[in-house]
Amino acid sequence: PLGGGEDWCWRLEPSFTAFLLDEGHASGLGKRIGNNFPLPHRDHCYSSSFDSEGRPKLFSLWVSLTDVEVDSGCMYIVPKEFDPAFTCDAAYEHMNLLSQATASVEKELDDSDDEGGGRKTRFTTTTVCGFPLAGARPLPCKRGTMLAWHTNLIHWGSFCHSGVTVPPRASVALVVRRCARSASSSAVAAAAAAAARC
Repeated sequence: PLGGGEDWCWRLEPSFTAFLLDEGHASGLGKRIGNNFPLPHRDHCYSSSFDSEGRPKLFSLWVSLTDVEVDSGCMYIVPKEFDPAFTCDAAYEHMNLLSQATASVEKELDDSDDEGGGRKTRFTTTTVCGFPLAGARPLPCKRGTMLAWHTNLIHWGSFCHSGVTVPPRASVALVVRRCARSASSSAVAAAAAAAARC
């Protein structure tokens, strides 16, 4: 739970990422407006996400600004029960989940506007090597939903299908960090507690 303790609290990191996906973009290559992170990844390793007692130090927060369906750029996660390397920083697969190759191939296009009769199309092939793909779960949700997961949880965003009837996904991603309470905030909390008893 995202509660606080006597000597610690959760603090919002001073950065965020916003996404507004393209409707039906073909490849999603590159980092530009309209793209997301379409490959399975972890934001941080296990030791950065949890302390030595197994308590979380970081959480990823994800807020949908539109209704999100499976075909409109849905997020996917792999629950830790299906992730054999969830706690294993030393395993190669912990942070290196995929191998990827891109190839250019000739594709004939039946397009009257294309006088050349064909063009090179880039296809990307991805080999999953760090987790069972069958364990992945989509996270469709309503606008305004806030989702939270451990920062070492495998996740990714999917492409929008061109025929989808809802708007492409818009969302905001944030991170909260567990921090020690400062002396001043502890004093304020103690004074407030004392005042409440009066």
